[in-house]
Amino acid sequence: MPIRSTAEVAELLEVADSTLRRWSRAFSAHLSPAPSAGANRAYTDDDVEVLRRARDLVAVGLTLDEAASELIEAELSKGLARAVPAVPARALSDGLQAIVDGQRTILDSQQVNRDLLGVVIQDNFNLKEENARMRERMMRLEQELGDLRKRDGRYGALKERIKGLERGQADDEGRGWLARFFGF
Repeated sequence: MPIRSTAEVAELLEVADSTLRRWSRAFSAHLSPAPSAGANRAYTDDDVEVLRRARDLVAVGLTLDEAASELIEAELSKGLARAVPAVPARALSDGLQAIVDGQRTILDSQQVNRDLLGVVIQDNFNLKEENARMRERMMRLEQELGDLRKRDGRYGALKERIKGLERGQADDEGRGWLARFFGF
C-alpha cells in the first residue's frame, strides 16, 4: 500500500495543499490515522479515494458537513452490503414463509383470546343478573322472617296475657264472693 505525501495527493486531486489540509481535518473520521503532531501527513490509496469522493461532492455544491454525511451514508451502505451475505432465493422464501406462518399463528392466538374474553364478559353479565335475583330473594326471605318474628312476638304476648288472666281467675276463685265483689 503506497504512502503519499500532501503535495502528491494535492496534485492528484488537483487542489491546493491548504484545501487538502482543510479536507483532511473535515474528513478525518474517514481517513487513516494522522501521525503525531509535527510529522507530515501521509495518505494511503484508500485515503486518496475518500478525498476524491469528497472533492466530487463539494464540486456539486455540498458543504463539507454535508459531504461528510454523504461519506458516512456510503460507508454504512457498503458495510451493510458486506455484512449481509448473498442469500439463495429458496432460503429467503422459506424464511419469509416462516415469518408469515408465525404472524398467522399470532393472529389466530389473538382471535382465540378475543373470543375467550367475550365469553368471560358474558359470564360476568350472567353472574351479575343471578346475583341481583338472589339479592331480591334474600330480601323477601328477610321480610318474611321479620313478619314471622312479629307474629311470634304477638303470639307470645297473647300467651302471657292469657296466663295472667288464668292466674287472675284462679286467684279469684280462691277468694270468696264478698272479696271478689269488693275487689280485695
